Amino acid sequence: QLKMPHPFEKSKLLAKVFSHGPYPANGSINSINHIRRVKCDNGHSPVTGPSTRRLIDFSNVDISFGILPIGNSGHMLSPFFSNQRERFLSDKYRPQLFNFDLVRKSQAKVLLLRP
Repeated sequence: QLKMPHPFEKSKLLAKVFSHGPYPANGSINSINHIRRVKCDNGHSPVTGPSTRRLIDFSNVDISFGILPIGNSGHMLSPFFSNQRERFLSDKYRPQLFNFDLVRKSQAKVLLLRP
């Protein structure tokens, strides 16, 4: 079982609001879904997991995929707070766009920072 605890986890009330899980989890210490448990402590619950998973073809980085455990936003009222959780749990990925022309074609929202 994979749990994604929030720093507020110490408060049982706040943990119910901010923390995620537990969810069934697959993976191991030697896989791309690097989930680590310690002995048989805590019912085989993982103590660490990936902060992101990425598959990159270095011969053509435009053929790359990635996923976050929960979502893009750290704000719980954002629609992007947990928008990737189901894909992460089912071992699915999203395309990772490195080429700006591909980003434009995808019609993704782009934040441009100018000095």
